[in-house]
Amino acid sequence: MSIKVLVAEAKQEDMKIIISALLSDSNFEIVGKATSGQEVISKAKSLDFKVIIISTSLQDMTLFQIVKEIMDNRPKPILVMNPEHQPVEGKSNLIRYGIIDWFTISIKNRHVSFSDVALTTRCHILAKLKLGKFKDQINHVNSTVSHTTRLTQSMHRISQTIEEIISVGPSNTPWVIQKPISESLKPISTEEIFKEEKYSGLGRANKIIIIGTSTGGPKLLNEIVPRLPANLPPVLLIQHMPVGFTHTFADRLNRRSKVHVKQAEDGDDVVSGVVYIAPAGYHLELLQSTTSGPTKIQLADGDMVNFVKPSIDVAIKSAVKIYKQGVVGVILTGMGHDGRDGCKVIKQLGGKVIVLHETDSDIYGMNRSVIEAGYADQILRKRELIGGIVNAIEN
Repeated sequence: MSIKVLVAEAKQEDMKIIISALLSDSNFEIVGKATSGQEVISKAKSLDFKVIIISTSLQDMTLFQIVKEIMDNRPKPILVMNPEHQPVEGKSNLIRYGIIDWFTISIKNRHVSFSDVALTTRCHILAKLKLGKFKDQINHVNSTVSHTTRLTQSMHRISQTIEEIISVGPSNTPWVIQKPISESLKPISTEEIFKEEKYSGLGRANKIIIIGTSTGGPKLLNEIVPRLPANLPPVLLIQHMPVGFTHTFADRLNRRSKVHVKQAEDGDDVVSGVVYIAPAGYHLELLQSTTSGPTKIQLADGDMVNFVKPSIDVAIKSAVKIYKQGVVGVILTGMGHDGRDGCKVIKQLGGKVIVLHETDSDIYGMNRSVIEAGYADQILRKRELIGGIVNAIEN
């Protein structure tokens, strides 16, 4: 069955380029085209499709307004096409929906330029999303955004009131200005199904944990990372994420975690008790100048591997050169097979590989590829992951 796509792009020539790229894969069918925000909102309500592609070239509305309207009425996976280095209003709120992906493009000779295969791969990922898993998250973001809008309007009215008081001058009438109380913006609470895991510190020497994930990863990591024991060996976290968001994501996790969580920086010493999140747009590799010297992080701006950057395979293959059998690979949810080849090397050198069970996966792809290749030592539910990591280090 074909994957039906609705495409929104303001420029006709760029629309042709996007559609041509999609139709290079026989699995796709274009069911609608829109050249404005109002038009794509209207067609999103009436057409039957799996994925919407929205270009930030639309001028009549902001991307934030368009997406909010679609998510309020008929949520669908959205791929946003955005030129590199071009800021997007409201991006931090939009990414929290979980079913929005970002596709960075170049502009050459005043027209869009990108890899056809990269575009179709992203659309395949979005088409496989089970929207039911994101229902609560979508509702939560919509209610939070609505509250934020109301709060902004209320604060604007307060400012106007203050200006009126100042312009009129002193009065005998008492003025009481009540400030609205903001709702919590923390992630949606989940059932406390995780038991508290402790790590004795045994077997920590010359060990490193590499966690790799993609679609559905941020939601899962918000549950897992805050529960990691503080004395774990170093953790490299490779999350496929749009450029500009890994630093904020790291800060948010750090505030809630026992371990120290940071966005990895070039030249960082790799030490226990720290989770290093690979910054979007760079491969994360490990270097060691001498056998007994400190291990350091190197960020490489090379070509994409498996259509992504950072790549889990790149991180794993650099880590095994230093830690050998001391690598514990953890592959979670996501489309494609990034991490599979790295797990093969881990197994060849005697390390351990843990993968997330299909039941707890938003996209059963990367973990499935490792399982089907025969590289998984353990296939665990999300509540078992931390215990599995601790056992892999200690044994």
